[in-house]
Amino acid sequence: MDTTIERPIPAAARPFDDITRPAATITVTRRLAAPAGRIFDAWLDAALTPLWLFATATRPIAHAVIDPRPFGKFELVAHERGRATHFRGQYLRIERLRRIAFALECPHEGPGLSQVDVVIREADGVSDLRILHSGVPAGRRRHWQARWIGMLYGLGTLLTQGDESGKVDGSGPLG
Repeated sequence: MDTTIERPIPAAARPFDDITRPAATITVTRRLAAPAGRIFDAWLDAALTPLWLFATATRPIAHAVIDPRPFGKFELVAHERGRATHFRGQYLRIERLRRIAFALECPHEGPGLSQVDVVIREADGVSDLRILHSGVPAGRRRHWQARWIGMLYGLGTLLTQGDESGKVDGSGPLG
């Protein structure tokens, strides 16, 4: 069953910064040698998502709560040098195998929300993934573009280290 419900973020809630630093939009694409189902599940599965989403080699995700349904919420928490970094959000749209959209709040980045749209297109077991991240503080555009490139690299690595059934072999940061 496809559940498609969309609730846009009110314009007043989008910018992180004041008017002197307008919000930016980032687009990152990646081709992954994986079917859409494995990619889609990696975005919403509480066992897989913390292995790559917002995780880095020096800051793995230590705690994750995911309610993978429209208007469900998520929180991923990383710890580095005794400091917790929270990534919180709410799913705005979920279309199985095709699209996920969510509002994203990163309190360490400043107040406000941004929005992330994930679009997946599959052909012959290979999928094109497009991330459109809007409402990013203009001064953080390069940071977030590099983060998305790194996270999608991590997702690709995670998907290629699993076996045919899609199970991960446990060699990731939480394994």
